[in-house]
Amino acid sequence: MQLQNGYTLKNGRDPYLVQEKIGQGGFGITYRAFWKTKVQGAIGSMETKVPVVVKEFFWKDYCAREEGSSHVSISSVTGKELFARFKEKLKKEAKILSRLSHPNIVSVLDIFEENNTAYMVLQLVEGESLKDKIARLGKLDESSALKYTQQLCSALCEVHRHRILHLDIKPGNVIIDKKDNAQLLDFGISKQYDDKHQETSTTPIGISKGYAPIEQYSGLETFSPPTDVYALGATLYTMLTGQVPPEATQLVMSKMEPVQKINSVVSNHTAALVAKAMEINPISRFQTIQDFLVAINDQTAILTPSPPPEPPKKPEPPKIVDPPKPAPKQAKYILIVVGTMLLIVLGAIVLKNGKQKSSVNDTAILFLQQADSTFNDRTLRAKRFDDAFELYKKAKDLGADVSAGRLSYLSTVDSLIKMGADRDAPIVKKLLEYAEELK
Repeated sequence: MQLQNGYTLKNGRDPYLVQEKIGQGGFGITYRAFWKTKVQGAIGSMETKVPVVVKEFFWKDYCAREEGSSHVSISSVTGKELFARFKEKLKKEAKILSRLSHPNIVSVLDIFEENNTAYMVLQLVEGESLKDKIARLGKLDESSALKYTQQLCSALCEVHRHRILHLDIKPGNVIIDKKDNAQLLDFGISKQYDDKHQETSTTPIGISKGYAPIEQYSGLETFSPPTDVYALGATLYTMLTGQVPPEATQLVMSKMEPVQKINSVVSNHTAALVAKAMEINPISRFQTIQDFLVAINDQTAILTPSPPPEPPKKPEPPKIVDPPKPAPKQAKYILIVVGTMLLIVLGAIVLKNGKQKSSVNDTAILFLQQADSTFNDRTLRAKRFDDAFELYKKAKDLGADVSAGRLSYLSTVDSLIKMGADRDAPIVKKLLEYAEELK
């Protein structure tokens, strides 16, 4: 399936010699390679080999390569359309990276098309992913976690300066190099914004559970640094605890367990830093990455999570001054006034309860919208059905009408059967089970 070791890409001037495959995911194959180039001095030149990383766009659900061949083929019409679309996405990632120059961002060197696909050439960073480092050690000490966070803040300041949101900050997208420095990579789902903070790119928004904030579930139309702030705070949480944080949709209904409950040696300052960065409401987080960086360095800062909005106070009934003993007719009027005031107070209490109920309904609607969005996100492939179901269940538990979601599952089953799927196929059975549970 992959290119053979020793294969030459861009054969001619400054070719790339493939050494070995070092990784493969759903959308591509990564190779270690040598860039054969010429270094020019003041009075002469010499040929040299520079170690690099080459990312080949290879969507395993649609792509094929015959043994002994380098050509990538796509058989289905749908596959060809999707392949062309996401090939442009890889080229977009390269162009974004080429505009960023920072010691904590992996540099892009080249982008080209060959073998009916696209290749991106990147700086080779020797080291291990932050995800693997955490898995190996269990968790990181506080000083190391803060050091890496500071470096990632610095990198993101450069990213945001270009009005780009990364949108996928997590331990798997950070490399710790041989000098123990953090390097940010993988800008595949990042988005570019114009000077009015309006989105200018059209790539779909991805969701990394535990690291994506609540607003990312429904898509982003305006440039909002607090979105990356949340993901970086979640990454710091994982470094300190060794655990992936709860999904943002869960934190809407329940408070996140404090970092110090999992790792008691974490300082109050750092625990408060994480809590502030991971506030559910974007307005309550650090509003820029620079604010986050300043707070890390200011050990005397008092960082406490923004308090939730105070519930409306019960209106106090007007004080009634006892009048002098009235005539019988006056007493009648006073009773009417007092009764009216009591009705006002009772009405206010009912209104407050109604607002609380409305808040729950708003949350249910939010889950419902996220479920619909997830169900229709084809970039998630079959996984979208499972993720959407969890969201539909949460919406149902809060009283939302999920009949439309149920019909979506049944409609998908009908489509699969029309395309020749067996009724006993695992995917068909699963979708029918989901539809039944959403009754």
